[in-house]
Amino acid sequence: MVGDYDVDGVVSSTIMSEFFTDIGIPITLIIPNRFRDGYGINEKLLERIDADVIITVDNGISALQAAEVCKQRGIDLIITDHHTVPETIPDAYAIVNPKQEDCPFPYPEICGAQVAW
Repeated sequence: MVGDYDVDGVVSSTIMSEFFTDIGIPITLIIPNRFRDGYGINEKLLERIDADVIITVDNGISALQAAEVCKQRGIDLIITDHHTVPETIPDAYAIVNPKQEDCPFPYPEICGAQVAW
């Protein structure tokens, strides 16, 4: 799982981590260092990850290149985010974002922690 280093990202990461721990699924959580790793899931960060599935929390909706790298490596990328959806979205296994045009969820302005929940 790849989180974000801000308060919303840390809370989102904690919610997801506790969920997977509670149901007995082992996970590795990475919260990028903003100076060394940059923001969110990216190509540089993916060099350090060996996984079949990656879930982002509070990031990923604009990670076009990272999604392409995941596809090439056979990694299922699941993006959970609440940021504005760009014109072109990543080619991910799944995207959960209440700001997507076709999302029926009635509260599109929720934070990343609520999306993770």
